Amino acid sequence: MNTPLKIKDKVLAYIIRTNSKTPELLVFEEKGSLHLSPQVPAGGIETQEPHAQAVIREVFEESGVKLVKSGTYLGQYEHQRQDVNHLHKRHVYCFVKNDLPDHWSHIVTGGGDDDGLIFDYYWLPMSQAKNTLSANMGHYCDHPKIKALLET
Repeated sequence: MNTPLKIKDKVLAYIIRTNSKTPELLVFEEKGSLHLSPQVPAGGIETQEPHAQAVIREVFEESGVKLVKSGTYLGQYEHQRQDVNHLHKRHVYCFVKNDLPDHWSHIVTGGGDDDGLIFDYYWLPMSQAKNTLSANMGHYCDHPKIKALLET
């Protein structure tokens, strides 16, 4: 018997910094996980929660980073997770943060499936991100709006 496709709205955060020699994207890997590919902060949207608010909340829960203003909305794309028969409608936001450390660890909060996990954060050159990120999370890494943000 086939499980029906479940559609889920998600948010993804591309946090970039421009103060190094090459533009970089903030990524993490789960401490002790066999999952080898980096990810960006991302997660679900709560009932009646605006997407722009959800991405700020998810970034804080997953990284401890407080974003004080809305990011640049890059758009939405779909990613199908075959393992659980889910279709994720991913809403992607981009933020420029030049004041974060080179690396740190954070214990995830928020009560979701990843609550209590430890995420190790570091910066990945944007030129590598599109093909390096897990689960097609790099889909918008070459978006024209990111290029415009990097040029300002």
